[in-house]
Amino acid sequence: HPLLTTPNTITATDWSGWHKERGLYFAKDWDAGYVPLLAMNDAGEDRLEGALLAADIGQGRHVHTSLILHHQMEHLTEGAFRLMANLIAKRA
Repeated sequence: HPLLTTPNTITATDWSGWHKERGLYFAKDWDAGYVPLLAMNDAGEDRLEGALLAADIGQGRHVHTSLILHHQMEHLTEGAFRLMANLIAKRA
């Protein structure tokens, strides 16, 4: 998905060094127009797919994220900056 490749290709290394409170209030269900882009879980917990959802709407895109990017950015977590740049980049 473009949100994971443009302008930055998000890879496993972008998730290294994330601090506690990685995400809160993950979506549990969503409209069929949305695509779940991430699945994550802590050890011993069920996989959650509602951390990052995207739907193309007209010429734009609606994105829902449960990731607490501002917390990660406060701690200078590089992957959070790279992902944020992708989320705010103009849709190609």
